[in-house]
Amino acid sequence: MKKTITSILFFLCSLFIIGQVPPQAFNYSSVIRGNDGQALPNKDVSLRLTIISGSSTGTEVYQETHFTTTSQIGVINLEIGHGTVVSGVFSEINWGADNYYLQIELDDDGGSDYQMMGTAQFLSVPYALYCGNGVGSDSSSTDELQTISISNDTIFLTSGGFIELPRPQFYVGKDTLGGIVFFVYEINGQQHGLIVSKTESTAQWQNPISLVNANRTDDGAYNTNLLTNSPAKIWVESLGAGWYLPSIDELSLLWHNRFLVNKSLREGSYTLLPAKSVYWTSTEDLLESAFRFDVAGGHGAYSSQKTDVFSVRAVRMF
Repeated sequence: MKKTITSILFFLCSLFIIGQVPPQAFNYSSVIRGNDGQALPNKDVSLRLTIISGSSTGTEVYQETHFTTTSQIGVINLEIGHGTVVSGVFSEINWGADNYYLQIELDDDGGSDYQMMGTAQFLSVPYALYCGNGVGSDSSSTDELQTISISNDTIFLTSGGFIELPRPQFYVGKDTLGGIVFFVYEINGQQHGLIVSKTESTAQWQNPISLVNANRTDDGAYNTNLLTNSPAKIWVESLGAGWYLPSIDELSLLWHNRFLVNKSLREGSYTLLPAKSVYWTSTEDLLESAFRFDVAGGHGAYSSQKTDVFSVRAVRMF
């Protein structure tokens, strides 16, 4: 199951008595979240952490793995340097010699099928380890302190450094696959969802009319496949393979998420979802009628004559 991981590294530096050896590790804390943004409590997870020198795609100098369980609020706490070593020697890293980056990989089933979560630069070296090499010692306990602030998906430090937190592959409002994502869910660890077209048209549901038994409220693709003599279907399929006329339930999901969808449509100069439109659904009612969706009321409780002309918007699945 693909997840997002929100991480903060704590470089714990203390004043050491001369001759005292600092601990060869530093703390790492993360919140494991689902695609709905909610933390995942009491979940077994595995992480593979790699320290890279030079750049985010530079030389791997150290790698270790951890198996742990999230807390009741979805938090994990690890000590980098005390995991199961895969390669390298943690104590031999020369923190003052180069820029270093941390690559984070996660298997949220607790196995070894790791998925890349992202790579972030160490904005300051682990001072206790650096000072343990006899370099850069000072007597101040405050001159390295910085203030952390967060805006959207980015954490900022007062020194000017920042980390962009990774986002899931699909999220509501994303412009992709020819449309705008308006619903996301997961099956067996894989993201699935619905995308709405960037344009719309007007058309009749069917002419001449006939009963085609396209009566599913939750499956527009099934209904659209049954439609015959349908101008609405003709327009939807003109957009390309995979597009179909949405069912009542699918248009309801779009209506509930139109705030983010319209923001993305406006940013791309595409056709907005208006406040007072009436859309055809693909859900049939009777021989002479099919259900429509009233945007102003937010429901699809009424049906109309199949030969009436209403707005048509296409959706597709991923």
